Amino acid sequence: MIARLGGAALDTALAWRRRGLERLWRRAADVQERTLLKAVAAARNTEFGLAHEFDGVRSIDDYRARVPLCDYLDLKRWLDSAAAGAAGVTWPGRAPYWVKTSGTTAGDKAIPVTEAAFRSHRRGGWDALLMAAERVGGAALLGGPLLFLGGSTALAPAPGGALVGDLSGVVVHRLPPGLRGRYSPGEPIASIADWPTRLAAVAELVQRQDLRLLSGMPSWMLVLFERIARERQAVGRPLRDLGQLWPHLRVFVHGGVSFAPYRAVFEAWMGRALEYVEVYPASEGFVGVQTERAGGLTLMLDYGIFYEFVPVEDLATPRPRRHTVAEVEIGRAYAVVLTTPGGLWSYVRSGSTGSRLARRPPRNRWSRAPNAPAPLPIPPPPSPPPRPRCCKAWPPNIGSRRLAGSWHLRRGNNLDSPARSRSSAWRHGFRRRGNRAAGTTGSWSSACRLAIAGPSPRGSTPS
Repeated sequence: MIARLGGAALDTALAWRRRGLERLWRRAADVQERTLLKAVAAARNTEFGLAHEFDGVRSIDDYRARVPLCDYLDLKRWLDSAAAGAAGVTWPGRAPYWVKTSGTTAGDKAIPVTEAAFRSHRRGGWDALLMAAERVGGAALLGGPLLFLGGSTALAPAPGGALVGDLSGVVVHRLPPGLRGRYSPGEPIASIADWPTRLAAVAELVQRQDLRLLSGMPSWMLVLFERIARERQAVGRPLRDLGQLWPHLRVFVHGGVSFAPYRAVFEAWMGRALEYVEVYPASEGFVGVQTERAGGLTLMLDYGIFYEFVPVEDLATPRPRRHTVAEVEIGRAYAVVLTTPGGLWSYVRSGSTGSRLARRPPRNRWSRAPNAPAPLPIPPPPSPPPRPRCCKAWPPNIGSRRLAGSWHLRRGNNLDSPARSRSSAWRHGFRRRGNRAAGTTGSWSSACRLAIAGPSPRGSTPS
């Protein structure tokens, strides 16, 4: 009942959100200019606003004339003052949260998360959930736990009464009640600081859960898969693939690194393809969500973030060209510059470049910088279970393609042949489920039962 009601609410919210996004995309330039002027007005009396004469800003050009491009080192003296407990430095009041993150050029960084910035992150999470519901249906999505595999959610006290930790900890700390009951692995496990210990606890828990959604970095998720497979093997309960463990799992929300190198191995572990939703939840701001199946990350124009784009070849010049969302060229590489409600102004996010794929919606393809931290190695897919003695060989590509459980063996065919294409497999004795002809021996699960129980009496076939 709860899943049906919650799913219906998600589906209704999705329809409303889709209409709102269409309106935003039609007037992207106006929306972005209003976003910037609203942020400038809010920070007019801060130390940063006074130093950069925000009182005189009436347009995007006025703002650019007063605020140059900044990196973390340029803003560090302002942020250090705010982190020490000072109020009204780059944004009104004090930031209740600070996110620790590693940088590619400036070392460890501390990014403020103000109340306005937190609302931006929360909207990004909701939009990702709505896009997942659009792919699989709201009721199916909320029918079981939703696994979010991220950093430790433990938060430590900081000066001025703030809390500091990982971005995932900030988000989980204020999950809405409607999602808290669906959140896996739960705060007691998610707050474990040691990654191997936390991973072991997550692996033990999710084997007992009917997961409906996975969310996290692909590399981290594959490490979890490998851990689960090892544990199942150790207790004599191996799995053909993890799709057996989570039959209702249908969507993966991912970010952090490109999914392309991981996709084939991910689907081999799952035993089937899933629906995918990419997100870009940077510590500085929730930048984008994949709203279209065609791919690419859509810039979310109503999160309070003003976007600028600088051609990568201009970054080292004294007067770099700064373009708005409406001015970028399709296919050209740009560095992304963020002005956020967290008090970051014309902030060049190091290591992030993007190229525009389409104007409406404003979809971008993002790339990781060459000196960014490398992703974890890709664990190999699970090995197939032992071959049943009633068969001479497994079907071609079993364990890496969706053949297990969906192809059937016809009696009397020679299987002592190398892996072949699907069309060749058809000719050599495999047929889709639902098209079995008379004389078939049954599914692979039947073959496995036959191997265990022994041959059937003459004239009968295994069920």
